[in-house]
Amino acid sequence: MLGLPRSSHALVTGGGRGIGRAIASSLARGGATVTVLGRNRATLDAAVAAGDAHFAGVADVADQAAVRAAIAQAASRQPIDILIANAGVAESAPFAKSDAALFRRIMEIDFMGVVHAVQAVLPAMAERPYGRIVAIASTAGLRGYAYASAYSAAKHAVIGLVRSLALEVASTRVTVNAVCPGFTDTDLLAGSIEKIVKKTGRSHEQAVADAMAERPYGRIVAIASTAGLRGYAYASAYSAAKHAVIGLVRSLALEVASTRVTVNAVCPGFTDTDLLAGSIEKIVKKTGRSHEQAVAELCRHNPQGRLVKPAEVADTVLWLCGEDAAAITGQAIAVAGGEV
Repeated sequence: MLGLPRSSHALVTGGGRGIGRAIASSLARGGATVTVLGRNRATLDAAVAAGDAHFAGVADVADQAAVRAAIAQAASRQPIDILIANAGVAESAPFAKSDAALFRRIMEIDFMGVVHAVQAVLPAMAERPYGRIVAIASTAGLRGYAYASAYSAAKHAVIGLVRSLALEVASTRVTVNAVCPGFTDTDLLAGSIEKIVKKTGRSHEQAVADAMAERPYGRIVAIASTAGLRGYAYASAYSAAKHAVIGLVRSLALEVASTRVTVNAVCPGFTDTDLLAGSIEKIVKKTGRSHEQAVAELCRHNPQGRLVKPAEVADTVLWLCGEDAAAITGQAIAVAGGEV
């Protein structure tokens, strides 16, 4: 391994097994001091005993207080230069059977787990001469997978967070990126395969049990945002949420592709609405700029140099709802004057 600063300290969440342990081992071989963080003390201690890490800490990444405490303890030994936010779970289910608890569970671990770790390390890291934050996302953060709408939404949220946070800290020496593995030979994947084997007695038609799917026509359109396609500085939570919407749309579109239902997202840029007017008012109060200057700053994002009209968004939705748009599904359509 080349390029690691001397005496750097890396912390890897979910570092006791699978991809996390492999990364920890690689960093250790490259000369970094490595702390692995996870829920299972035995697997963490095994990684240390094998020389794949130097220290271990126990914390559930969904528990913000536990993550902060574990990272503070690790940083007390040596400031953290590298964060690998790897911990995660993978669960699959038809969208119609994916209840709110499933979505919350996956978002809490796969997305908020990244947020908790980053928030714990970033303030100190930003003051140092070197910092690297790498989130282990998934190809599910870049496309959809049928029967994995919650997982894909969470991983899209991670990508949105990374894109926005990278812009926010661009003036520091911290970089923020995501790595998106495909299906990887780990014990986590083995568990998923076992579940698939147990569930294959059901036909595809039974899995897609959504009531709309039984009808001859159906259109689902989510209003997302260009923040679901790119990042905006100081809007990491909003961008993550809109990326999650697009992940959901892409997965659900594949899940119901054999029906006559289409699922798409429309992604407006800054649009001339009362909601935006409130944002402009806040900008004026915080910056001392005039109303015109605040509007101009928002228009700068649009190559056409203007705000999007609500009717332009509505026309796009109307087109997607038409019978002639039957082949348009799983798309995130920007209405933004060429911004993305």
